[in-house]
Amino acid sequence: MSTITTIEESDNILPLEVNLVVEENAIENSLENSLTQERTKIDTHSNPNGANQYDTDPRQELFLSYYFDPKSDTFSNVMQSGIKAGYTKEYSKTILSQEPEWLSKFIRERRKNILHKSEVRLSQLLDSDDEKIVADIAKFNAKTLGREAYNEKTDNTTTIKVESILSEEQLKELLLRRKI
Repeated sequence: MSTITTIEESDNILPLEVNLVVEENAIENSLENSLTQERTKIDTHSNPNGANQYDTDPRQELFLSYYFDPKSDTFSNVMQSGIKAGYTKEYSKTILSQEPEWLSKFIRERRKNILHKSEVRLSQLLDSDDEKIVADIAKFNAKTLGREAYNEKTDNTTTIKVESILSEEQLKELLLRRKI
């Protein structure tokens, strides 16, 4: 049979073994609470909205609007746009270099949209009554749109293939307007 040793603690006499068990339980509970708080802090701080590959994070749209909108006070400032959207400072500093899929997809779609608008506008300008504008647009189109279709480089010589970007009918109409 074991003997129980006692210690005095503020006028109370507690068995030493009971006191050690109480302290051990308190330490375990404290550690468990700390770990739970830390996990919660990490989880909510890095992804407070529970976003995944199926559910988008609202911070993504906020970041895109802050970063790409010229009217935003954080326009073109990746770190400030990220922080304002709710991302950590560390993530905000590196978001462009990490190129997350949602950001890459947005940039690809934005470029397509801008290119489409530019092509529509160039097409409208080709119908201009100003010959200089039409000539400049035609030169620009020949240099930039579908370079492979217009230019073929071999060694030191350049062969230029000219393909009409206008239908025959549009070309005849343009030539008739120029003669008037």
